[in-house]
Parts: sequence; C-alpha cells; structure tokens
Amino acid sequence: MGDAAATSTAEQQQPTVEPEGGSLPLPIGCGGFLLLGFAAIGLLVWAMIAGGRLSAVLGPHFPAQLGWDCYLLTSALWGLGIGATGAFLVVRRHRPHFADPLVLLLLCDLGMLFALFWPAQALVLAVFGAARARKQRPRYRLGALAVGLLLLVGGCQWGVAGRASQEMHGAGAVTAAALQGTWHNVTGPGRLELGADGRFTADRIPAALDWGRAPDPIDATGTWALTRVEGGPVLTFTVAPEASTPGLSPVTHLDVAHYGSSLVLCRWKDDPDAACADGFHR
Repeated sequence: MGDAAATSTAEQQQPTVEPEGGSLPLPIGCGGFLLLGFAAIGLLVWAMIAGGRLSAVLGPHFPAQLGWDCYLLTSALWGLGIGATGAFLVVRRHRPHFADPLVLLLLCDLGMLFALFWPAQALVLAVFGAARARKQRPRYRLGALAVGLLLLVGGCQWGVAGRASQEMHGAGAVTAAALQGTWHNVTGPGRLELGADGRFTADRIPAALDWGRAPDPIDATGTWALTRVEGGPVLTFTVAPEASTPGLSPVTHLDVAHYGSSLVLCRWKDDPDAACADGFHR
C-alpha cells in the first residue's frame, strides 16, 4: 500500500516535458475552423485579384493606369503572403512558442482583409520585429523601424497617387496647340499625328475605334479640329477618302480627357462618364 502511494506521488511530481520547438495542437473548436475557412477563402480571393491585376499590368493600358494596377497587384501579393505564412505557421509541427494557433489565424484573416493597407501592416511588422530584437543588437531595431517607416510613407504616397491617376475627368480649357504632336494607340502599334496646320495622319489604327467598317489596320489622312460639346472637348476628324483606307466614315470623333494629369484621346462614346476603353496617349 505504501509503495503504491509513493509511486503515485512520484508520478504526480514528475515534470511535464514540453514538445520540442513549441509544437501546439491545431485549433479544433468551431472558432478555429471558422477562421481557417476564412483564411482559405481569402487566399482564393486574393489569388484571383492578383491574376486579374497581373493581366491588366501586362495587357494594353493607358500609362496613367499602371500605378494603381501595380499597387493593387502588390496588395494582392501581400494578402497572399500574409495568408500563406499564417497558414504555414499554424499547420507546421514546430511553431514558435509565442504563436498561438487561434491568434495566428485571426491575424492572418485580418491581414488579408485589410491587405489594401499593406503599408500600415508593414510598419506594424517592423515594430514587432524591432521589439523582439535582442538588446545587444540595437542596429537591428533601428533598421527595422527605418524600413517600416519607409514602406509606410512610400506605400501611402504610391497608393494615393495611383488612385488619383485613375480618375478620368474632362480636359476643361484644353487648346488645340496642346493636342498637336504624335499620339500612340493603347491596344496596338497605331499612331496618330496631329499637325499644326490642321491636318492629321493616322497609321495602322484599329477599326475598333469606330472609324467605319474598314478592316484592320486603318490608314487615314484629312483635317482635324477641336470642338466643344456639353460633355467636354471633342476632336472632329474629316477624312480624305482618296488617301485613306476604303470604308471609313467621312467624319469621326475622339473625346479629349484627362487620366489623372495626363491628356488622352478616347473612343467617342455617348456617356461622358464611361471608362475610356480604347484611344491614344502621348
């Protein structure tokens, strides 16, 4: 009887051995599975957004659109990185001792939800890294904070400028002299030359610009003039049929607008607030 009591006391006093590497059990509660499901959905959504933004960056676009498309692509990649890193830390066998699975999943979901604000998240990660740096290495702390502040300031400026460049608005009091020169087609190698003498030359421009029922590509010459309508300034082109591709309309139009601070010529449309699908840029 005494030996059994002594054995029981010894077992109770035996120290518990922690799993090496801080291995923690996966969350098995409803909350854990719910957060894990949100993480999976977030990864799928940001993967689709990243694919769409990559196509926009690599495809035809006005130069003013590139800044915002690249910022959105960076946000999507950030969301994917945050989600993938959080999921990896949760399911791996050896996690850091401070990494509670539920907390990791919650931070992962929040990071993906607000991935558009990745500059602020970068600063938070930098502060966290600086706080965990050893006291014997103060340079690491200063470096982490400097990188975080640089990403915050640069990222915010990039996002604000890129979003502003997406705003399409009327050209206002633009003059004919400001439109003279060479313009390049967005969707192809086409070129439009507006001369100071009121004549134009169009080389290899797409038929999708509604210049008539002529096949691609279109070559045309004639005269151009800047007119003003209720929706804003419009370029009117009068085509010389004897020196142009057969089948062109005798008169066609292009809207003059601003993408951010850049002048663009857009395919004529009935709705002045519609997006510029095709046209010319400097």
